[in-house]
Amino acid sequence: MNDINNAIVSAIIKDFRFGLTNEIQNVIDRSVKLKEEVREEQHFDTAAYIYRPMNQELIRLVKYYNRNENKMFADAMLQWAKLSGFREVEEKNDVIRFNDHSFSARSAENSLLIPPDWDSYLAQRQNQFISRIHELRQDKVDKNTSHYSRSIDGTFNRKKAIENDYIHFFAPGDDIFDCIVDNAMRSCRGQAAAFAMKASINWTGFVYTWSLYPNERLLIEKGISLSYLSTFRYYLAVEQVQVPVRIRSEGEIPDDKVIREFNLMVQRDFESSKDDIDHLGRRSKNEGFLHIFSQYRAANIDYFRSTYPQERWVDFVKKSRKMSKDKALKALRERSHTEEAKAEMDRILTSMTATSEYYNQESEDYNKMRGIYNVVLESLMKPTVRLESACFVWMVKK
Repeated sequence: MNDINNAIVSAIIKDFRFGLTNEIQNVIDRSVKLKEEVREEQHFDTAAYIYRPMNQELIRLVKYYNRNENKMFADAMLQWAKLSGFREVEEKNDVIRFNDHSFSARSAENSLLIPPDWDSYLAQRQNQFISRIHELRQDKVDKNTSHYSRSIDGTFNRKKAIENDYIHFFAPGDDIFDCIVDNAMRSCRGQAAAFAMKASINWTGFVYTWSLYPNERLLIEKGISLSYLSTFRYYLAVEQVQVPVRIRSEGEIPDDKVIREFNLMVQRDFESSKDDIDHLGRRSKNEGFLHIFSQYRAANIDYFRSTYPQERWVDFVKKSRKMSKDKALKALRERSHTEEAKAEMDRILTSMTATSEYYNQESEDYNKMRGIYNVVLESLMKPTVRLESACFVWMVKK
């Protein structure tokens, strides 16, 4: 507008009588261009407003993973590897050594891990090259041993692997990487547990972890492709919610304090926290910090079963699960943005109507899309909550 105003003033100053007449076409052209620019800016502003919740979630996730990418990923992979059969794994400066002799077949059987074919894996050209490099670098190693021919040095750190071509990169496509990931994805290990832990409070109960998903059944029953959900799925809360349900405690302890204590323990390294945690399903007679065996002459699992007989236990689980599900659904709905999803659907339908009116055509797809979006919106308004894990926790004041 300032440019148009300056052009008008300049035209009058140059030619008071006919200057404005000569400038009219230029003003019209500038006005049309201005209108188009304003329209484009409106689209950008509208999109920024509509997709703000989703963009904020994506930015938060990207920042989190960029900040913790290497350590978080490597720690998770290594811990799962140790649980599923890769015992005595050597780790130093982000370099990990897997050895077939230290592999525990019994742990792999218990965790349903399918290990790689060690002979074919170690015979791969790249792995033979890496093993040969280590043999040359380790002059003190007895050449008669097969230690280096039956082990592989690698890393989950991408930067480390790029800078050192003699270090194997455990990435998708690698047999060890794939067997660990496949086991983690298919195993339910870690989704149910019962343990006692030292804490700053006395509290006993369940901690349930829930996630929110669109109700896909509604679309399937109407024969609507699930691909229509892809645009609107992230208007639902993407983070998980943890809900504690107490059985007993000393006084009224806020839920957030219970969750804080629980997460502080879960996030600690196992080696540093093993003296502060006692597995209630342990069948051996090893002593934990609760000293159950010395007091009751029974293994933890036997003590646990006598304390919570089956009928009582089933009743606890059913009631606490329902209570936590209702709380989780309410909390996750409050964090969702279904109103913004409805506004986006209305905008798409309005643009279809405007386009058909502009070209003086009947919109054949409008009614179809309106019906589809109504079902999609219903699937967001009536979402399903999925139980990710259930944990019985006995918090004992230090």
